[in-house]
Amino acid sequence: MLDGLAWLDLNWKIDCNPNHPEKRWHYYYLYGVERAAVLTNSRALGKHDWYREGAEFLLKAQGGDGKWDDTCCPGPINNTCFALLFLTKATVPVGAVITGRH
Repeated sequence: MLDGLAWLDLNWKIDCNPNHPEKRWHYYYLYGVERAAVLTNSRALGKHDWYREGAEFLLKAQGGDGKWDDTCCPGPINNTCFALLFLTKATVPVGAVITGRH
């Protein structure tokens, strides 16, 4: 877990998937960042406020129709789903108790 967080810190990018500089699977990568950070209860990845930086990027990248589209990624439906999962912090932290109560 710590090695994964260290890798994210060392390879930090918000505008593309660091494993695919041509931006392939960018929105899926952002969702992966969300999963890693929330599961480990990390507010920052290194010196980066991952949520603030990601949310700012996503808000700028959102189309006027509300979708996220990128010709290098799998399509607007997938991209929009991953963007929304990032923005809603959809992952439950490790050790969180789910009671069903609001």
